[in-house]
Amino acid sequence: MTFQAETPKDDSARQVGSILAVDCGSVFSRAILVERVEGTYRLVACGEALTQAATGEEVLAGVRRAIQRVAEVTGRALLSERGFPIVPERADGSGVDALVATLSAPPPLRVWLVGLVEEQSLASGMRACQAPYATVCDVLSLVDPAVLDDVGGLTARLQRLRPDVVFLVGGTEEGAEGPIRRGVEALSLAALALSEEARPVLLYGGNSRLRQTVEEIAGPAYRVLAVENVRPSAERERLVPAQNALEGLYLEKASHWDPSLDLLRSWSEHPLQTTARALGHTVRYLGLQAGMDVLAVDLGACTTTVAAQRGQAFTLRSLPGLGMGAWGSGGPKPSPERLALWLPEAIAPEEVLEVAATLGAHPCTMGQVGRELLVEQALARECIARALERAGLRPGLPWDLVVGCGGFLGHLPRPSQAALILLDALQPVGVTVLAVDATFLGPALGAVASVEPLAAAQVLEQDAFLKLGTAVCLEGRGREGDLALRVRVRYENGDTLGVEVRAGTLEVIPLALGERAELELRPGRGFNLGPAHRGRTTRVYADGGVLGVVVDARGRPLSLPAEPGARRQKVQEWHWALGA
Repeated sequence: MTFQAETPKDDSARQVGSILAVDCGSVFSRAILVERVEGTYRLVACGEALTQAATGEEVLAGVRRAIQRVAEVTGRALLSERGFPIVPERADGSGVDALVATLSAPPPLRVWLVGLVEEQSLASGMRACQAPYATVCDVLSLVDPAVLDDVGGLTARLQRLRPDVVFLVGGTEEGAEGPIRRGVEALSLAALALSEEARPVLLYGGNSRLRQTVEEIAGPAYRVLAVENVRPSAERERLVPAQNALEGLYLEKASHWDPSLDLLRSWSEHPLQTTARALGHTVRYLGLQAGMDVLAVDLGACTTTVAAQRGQAFTLRSLPGLGMGAWGSGGPKPSPERLALWLPEAIAPEEVLEVAATLGAHPCTMGQVGRELLVEQALARECIARALERAGLRPGLPWDLVVGCGGFLGHLPRPSQAALILLDALQPVGVTVLAVDATFLGPALGAVASVEPLAAAQVLEQDAFLKLGTAVCLEGRGREGDLALRVRVRYENGDTLGVEVRAGTLEVIPLALGERAELELRPGRGFNLGPAHRGRTTRVYADGGVLGVVVDARGRPLSLPAEPGARRQKVQEWHWALGA
């Protein structure tokens, strides 16, 4: 997807003057108002509210509260007396011309993956299940004939797993048809033993020559959907059609989870999108339009989303069960030993687990000071690092822009804390702009682009993310205290500044938000600035931010002292260096 950033040639053509973007998240709901101001689209106001202020409350109530916050800030009526958005904008200035909505509140789609060869169709099926908000609850291979003969066992498995979708894959386009045919017959008999409302959808992504056969056999037992073969040959994959179908089923399931979401869908003339997909649209635009390698990590309460554009390769992974509110509440169990690596003081394992459990029970709470906040920040590092790995990326990659999204990173007491979390968890190499999306613009503008691409492009250019600063991150290793980098800064007013940065340290160089400077970078022995800057001396232009220029001379991969006391002292020094 690309946003068209050009002004329409025919200015007399009707343009959308105001757009309200709303998102219904698992913990927070948000509303963003974008409007033409003196011929240019700008961010006018944003509002945030708890999705469910009370147990059992319909989730749409949180969206209404977020919209009302925007109305209060702008002094503009956005909801009618009945609580419906006013669309289009009226002559008195109330309402908006268009409304778009994104969604991530419902639990993920539970997928039972069934297929043939583990290294081929099942492997491709697993990759297809990397669609936003889908999670594989079990995997079954049909290679063993005994599995197909045990219909009662298959029924019991369906009852135990309670999947939303049975995703059946297998068979290349020229492959054998018998195993899939027998698998469909067994799965259909198993489902017929369940009540109709308990039966999942059957999504077929195997040999296309069997599509009609699958529909005929499984039709009495399942609602059958068919997509292109995820593994048409041993050498090729085709994942996008299946991923789109799974994402559509997630949005469809939302209405069963909370019927009020049907009303949210009816508020807009434009299709409801998942929050992850909308964020992906924005990241793709930023990467392709500017020729940048862009990484966005949305650290949510129940899900972490990784969106990345590297060259022509696009990655979008939404990881249910991996979020700040998932620790200790049925999600992955935090390891106190791993978290201790990031703590600047000794904290008992029991206290660490208690903080994780509190986040699981009350994901909307955040410690503002002290030990609780330190543990939460360590949890955030671990969550982002796991998400990066599960997205098929790795620490130590060069990025032109890294954006931290989500309520936790956006609401930290100090922006320097978000910067240090991103540096520690992602370990970028080279020259990287660090930013946080404190107002949830990333997903919102991805949705806005479906209505008015020019609005998304102009707001991204002028009102987008809070720029933390430019990070200069060194690769390699050196002895503690050795010279790692000489920096000469040439400011726009003609002033210069020389800085020597020592190995194992973080250094902040002043460069205010909105300013630009030329940096002359000369790495010391054993250090470099990554594959794009292999020369001994590199000159780059750096944008300022709320922190300035951050030089990370800790080396890559990041190494921490093994002795606990020395490690805590080193982590504390890094916190002090950034004011975190």
